[in-house]
Amino acid sequence: MACELSKRGFDNITILEKSGRIGGKSYSVIDPNDTVHEMGTSYIYPTYNEIRKLLEEYKLKEIDVTEDIAFRQTLWPKQKDAVQTKPFYDWLFEEIEKKSGMPSFVQALSPDFLQSITLRQKGKEYIKLHRKILGKYSYSLPNQPADMKQIDMTFYEFLRRHDLHELLPLFTFIHEVQGYGPVRSVPAFYGLWWNSPEMMERLISLKSVEEGATTMISSGFQSLWEAMARKHRLRIIFNCEVTSIERLESSTTLTCKDPEGEIYEDSCSFLIIAAPIHHMLNVLDCKQWEKEVFGSLECSTLATTLIETNPNKQGKEIPIRFWPVNVIQPNGTYAIRNSANALKRRVNRRRGEFKIAFQYNSHWPSKEMKCRLIEDLKTAGESGVKILKRKVWEYFPRFNQDGISQGYPWKIRQMQGFQRTWYIGSSVCFESIQDCLKYNADLLNELDSKSLYDDAIPQLKIPPPPSNSISVLNHGQESLRLCPHCGQMCTPMFLKKELSEDGACLSYVLTFCLLCWLPSVFPEHWMEMHGRCSECGKTMKYHATLKNTD
Repeated sequence: MACELSKRGFDNITILEKSGRIGGKSYSVIDPNDTVHEMGTSYIYPTYNEIRKLLEEYKLKEIDVTEDIAFRQTLWPKQKDAVQTKPFYDWLFEEIEKKSGMPSFVQALSPDFLQSITLRQKGKEYIKLHRKILGKYSYSLPNQPADMKQIDMTFYEFLRRHDLHELLPLFTFIHEVQGYGPVRSVPAFYGLWWNSPEMMERLISLKSVEEGATTMISSGFQSLWEAMARKHRLRIIFNCEVTSIERLESSTTLTCKDPEGEIYEDSCSFLIIAAPIHHMLNVLDCKQWEKEVFGSLECSTLATTLIETNPNKQGKEIPIRFWPVNVIQPNGTYAIRNSANALKRRVNRRRGEFKIAFQYNSHWPSKEMKCRLIEDLKTAGESGVKILKRKVWEYFPRFNQDGISQGYPWKIRQMQGFQRTWYIGSSVCFESIQDCLKYNADLLNELDSKSLYDDAIPQLKIPPPPSNSISVLNHGQESLRLCPHCGQMCTPMFLKKELSEDGACLSYVLTFCLLCWLPSVFPEHWMEMHGRCSECGKTMKYHATLKNTD
C-alpha cells in the first residue's frame, strides 16, 4: 500500500512496524545450505495476478512446484509400508472418482483425461452456482448475497446441498493446505470467497498443467517486500509499539514507545491500519461499530517449524508431503516441505536435511502443540530431529456465521475512509496475499487524491427525495456524519411527513440513521426513537414529534 501511494505522488509516508523486519506474515529464513524456507506466505496460485505483476516489476523468479506435491493416504501409520505416496493429480482424480461412485475397476481402466471429466463437469456447475449467488465481481470481496440464507451453513454443507461433493478432494487441498481450516467447519462464505470462479476455471481448464501451476519465489516472499521498500525508499520505524491512537477532526495523534521504553507522539493526516485490527481495539479510539464488528473476529493458529533431520537414506525425498486428514486433528502436523527439493536446489545433504513442518489448530495453540509436532515427526519416519526456528501465527481472521449474516465484511467496506482511516490486511478481507493486494487496489482505484487530506469521505450519490417528503437540512458532502451508535453513513436526507388525527402536530419518520443529527435537528422537541433502519437493518428508525409546527 505504501509503495502504491508513493507511485501516486503521496509523500511523507511513514510505516510504524512493531517487529524488526518487514513482510508481516511473509517470513523467509535461510538454512546453513543457503536454501530459502518460507515460514509464512509460501505459494503462488494460478489466479495470483497481482503478485505476478510485482514479480515482473521487481524481477524475481518463480519455481513451479505443482508436480512436487505428494499425498499420504493414512494419518500417521505405524508401519512404514502402510504409507501410500501419490502425486497430486493422481490423488485428486482418484478421490474425485471415489466421490462420484464410479466402480473401482472402471477407475483403474480410465486414463487421466477420462478421470477428469467429473472435475470439469462439477466445476462448471460450481462456477454457475457461485455466480448465481454472489454475482460477477472482480477478485477480492464478493458481493453480498440478496438472500443470506443461501450461505448460512458450512462450506461442506453447501457443497453437499448442491450435489457438489465430488469437488471435496479438490477443496481439501486448495483450501486446507493454506491453513484456511477444514471445509467441514469453515463458513460457506469463506469457502466461496477463496475458491472463486477464476480459480475453478483454471483448475478445470483443458489447457496444459502449466496453466494451473502452483509456484514459489526462489528468493523468498520477503525478498519481494524488501525490494519494494528499497526502490521506493520507504521510511520505516522498526520496533515501534503504538500505545494509543486518537483520531481528531483534522489529524490523528499516535502515542508510541521505542525499544528503550521512551514515549513519544507522532501525527498524520490519514491513518492506514494494516495490523491485526482486533488487537488494535485496545489502543484505538474506537467507535461503537468498530468494537462491535472487529471485536467479533475469530482466528485460527498456523505453526511453522524449521527442522533439521538426518539425511534420507532412501534417496531424494519428496519435496512436499500433505496429509489431508491431519487438518482436522487438533495441533496435527498436516504437511512437511523439503524446500531444497521444491526449489530444485542442489545442496550438500551429508550434514542433514532442512524442512518446514506445518501444524493447524482452529483455536489459539495449546501447550501440547510442540509436543505433538515431535511425536508426529517421529511417527512420519523423521530421525535426528532438531528444531531450529518456530513461528506461531494467529491466522485466518474471520467472522462466524452470525457476523456474516450481520453483513460485517461489507459493512467494513462501506466505512473505509471515515475518520480519515483505512483498514487493510487479512483482518478485513481474506487471508491470502492475492486478496490483500487486490483489496488494496480496489481502495486505491476509488481514491480521490483530495479525499485523504480533505474530507476522507468517498463521493456519494444522494438519492432523490420521495414524493411525500421534505428536505430538513443541507445534504451536501459537508454534512455527512458517522453515526456513533450503528456506524452507518448518516446523511441528513428527508423526513416523511405525517399529520396526527387532530392536525395539531406533524410526525417525521426518518428513513436513515440520524442519531447523531437528531439533537441538532430537534434541539428542544425531539422525543423518542424506534423502528428499523432502512440502511443497516438495526432497530433504529427514529420517530420524532414536533408540536405547534406551522
